[in-house]
Amino acid sequence: MLGQPQWGIFGSTGATVFVPDAVISVEYAHDYKVSDYPQEQGAFQSYNKVQVPYQHKVTFAVGAARAAFLNAIEAAVASLNLYTVVTPEISYPSVNLTHVGYRRVANNGVTTILVDVWCEEIRIIGAANLSNTRSTNGADAQNNGPVQTQNWQSSIEATPPT
Repeated sequence: MLGQPQWGIFGSTGATVFVPDAVISVEYAHDYKVSDYPQEQGAFQSYNKVQVPYQHKVTFAVGAARAAFLNAIEAAVASLNLYTVVTPEISYPSVNLTHVGYRRVANNGVTTILVDVWCEEIRIIGAANLSNTRSTNGADAQNNGPVQTQNWQSSIEATPPT
């Protein structure tokens, strides 16, 4: 990727989607949860370690074209599009943007804003391949024995109040 940025959030084709003045930081977190539930007589048991989706926090510095950058980020956060977080060491595909926030800090100058974008991994699961299925809508009516019909209105009127 000579000539292209090595940090940031990129589109599904690898193209730069957001053009900041600089990428300040990229944070990564990947957790695994262990179920821990109470048992009899005050005991606890831990089991079922589960991998949860990874998350990123990317901080951009934007001085020029702030309004256009913020509009593009807001539209991306509202969308269902998938992106790739790229660092020099590794790329993290299939993330969706879930949060945006920005701030001005005195030591960065009046015209520079810091924009935080949070991303979360979206796991793509293949579609179920079902075959030989039947619909209950096409089933024939079945007679499971005699049924006594009763007018519900007359049964309510015939019941004396208590």
